[in-house]
Amino acid sequence: MSPGSWPEDRTDLGRSAPADVVKAVDVSFRGRWEREGILPAPRADDLAIMRRLSLALTGSIPSLEEIRAFEARPPDRRVAEWVDLLLEDRRSADYLAERFTRAFVGTEAGPFIVFRRRRFRSWLSDQILENRPFDGIVRDLIASDGLWTDRPATNFLTATYDPEREIPDPDRLASRSARAFLGLTGSLESEFPDQPSGHEVDHRQLDERLAAGRRPLVVLAQPAAP
Repeated sequence: MSPGSWPEDRTDLGRSAPADVVKAVDVSFRGRWEREGILPAPRADDLAIMRRLSLALTGSIPSLEEIRAFEARPPDRRVAEWVDLLLEDRRSADYLAERFTRAFVGTEAGPFIVFRRRRFRSWLSDQILENRPFDGIVRDLIASDGLWTDRPATNFLTATYDPEREIPDPDRLASRSARAFLGLTGSLESEFPDQPSGHEVDHRQLDERLAAGRRPLVVLAQPAAP
């Protein structure tokens, strides 16, 4: 649905964020500002917020039609309603899918034949538009099997395909998984130095799990003979 249409019968708009979650985020920001002596800037006007939201979620500015529809809405509801409408828009799903694709499989073309970046991005866009939980998407990425053309999620694995070993590279998969899903750039031990002994897990251990499970091999395996 286009945000410009702004349906009048949508009574659910602007209610997607629970009040307790919003309050918790606000308290966290205010606490950090106070600790660091930061004076926050005054609140931007609604049109500036609308523009920034559009850029963040779709990569483009609002159309004139959308601006006029926004201005016609009640001031106390229009920003929240605009967020909901943007998140239901295919443009947002496509834009966010491209951003996540870069984080998950990088910006390179990937291995010839066994990697389909466009199919991966389109699949990811569909998952975002359907509002699938992130943990479900991640499970599909790291545990799916099948062909990279029929099961687009498997392109997360085939993006690291090593033609010499004929399997996805466990080292690259481990590093990519830690970076994309955990926000880590080094070993888990270096990120969490205070973890009790026995709880440290670094990339090498994750590599061994990926290799031992042989899950990536399933992606490239031929169907068994009947």
